[in-house]
Amino acid sequence: MKKYWISSFVLLLCLTSALCGAEAVEGIITAKWLNARIFPELKSSRVTKLPRGLKVAVFKRHGSWLEIAAPDTTPVFASAAYVSGNKVLRDLNLRTAPHSGAPVISRVKKGTILKAVSEPDRYGWVQVAPSADMRLYVVETYVNYDRSKVPVAKKGVMPQAAPAPEKKAEVVKKAAPAPEKKAEVVKKAAPAPEKKAEVVKKAAPAPEKKAEVVKKAAPAPEKKAEVVKKAAPAPEKKAEVVKKAAPAPATVKKELANFDLTSERKQELLNIGADITKSAPYAQTGILVAVPNPGGDCTRYALADANGNNKGFLFAEAPVKLGDFVEKSVAVKGFAYQIPKWKNPVVAVTLIVPAGESK
Repeated sequence: MKKYWISSFVLLLCLTSALCGAEAVEGIITAKWLNARIFPELKSSRVTKLPRGLKVAVFKRHGSWLEIAAPDTTPVFASAAYVSGNKVLRDLNLRTAPHSGAPVISRVKKGTILKAVSEPDRYGWVQVAPSADMRLYVVETYVNYDRSKVPVAKKGVMPQAAPAPEKKAEVVKKAAPAPEKKAEVVKKAAPAPEKKAEVVKKAAPAPEKKAEVVKKAAPAPEKKAEVVKKAAPAPEKKAEVVKKAAPAPATVKKELANFDLTSERKQELLNIGADITKSAPYAQTGILVAVPNPGGDCTRYALADANGNNKGFLFAEAPVKLGDFVEKSVAVKGFAYQIPKWKNPVVAVTLIVPAGESK
């Protein structure tokens, strides 16, 4: 029994030590302005500057660098196209500035809850609060802290933020095979004309049989005339089938040619500063997304690329229905209107189909 109590006590001490080691130690910035970076190295991208006197939570030492919790003032941005009600709709990169070329500070999984601290800007980016597990790195020399209480990071173990670029590359590789699958579908669909041709060949012998009937029926003129009358309607049925099949391409051409802005839509475009006297042809492919908190009907939807970058705001008039294609890969045609100081145009959609289908 004594041995059992001694073992339990030792185990309790080990657990207590482990928990204490995981706790952060308070540090105070001593430099006038101290750069906080994504990785513990001088060539790493700077995320923000920390003022003198700011208290930070210190977790580990990486050589001459300290791993700290990202302060609440850290600038973190996400593409609003993939955030709905603060919930992430797909694996998403968080960046240090509101554009796709900014350094990646972290990566979050689908379903992660983010806290927005601003409304989405006109380019589709929203600022969010840094998560509790987000880490930055500062030079140890300019932080006043208890060095004996901060553990040294294990050698060979990369900082927590390092895997982000690798995960992004992995997503691109998984998405790449999509065009091959589309090509395979096109090949399977191609044999349709051959089957049609085969039907025509089978139908061709009909005149020979008809000629044979005429020869046998020659002795009875009255019956021959009767047979001819019954056979006559066949061409009419064939013509009827052609008439039903013909309207398909005509509908598309008419839809593109007769497009025009309604008076309400013209006024809405004028309200956001669009020049409705000029438009340019627009033809793009991407993923159709619903824009959170749109400024109006003209900016309710947007076309995004595989990285979540906005390629233009979309609107459409009946019979085109954009809502049926949300979160789907599509090909879009229409007319683009430019707005001063806006990076992306506002597009009047005249045709939208699943990507890969014939237009």
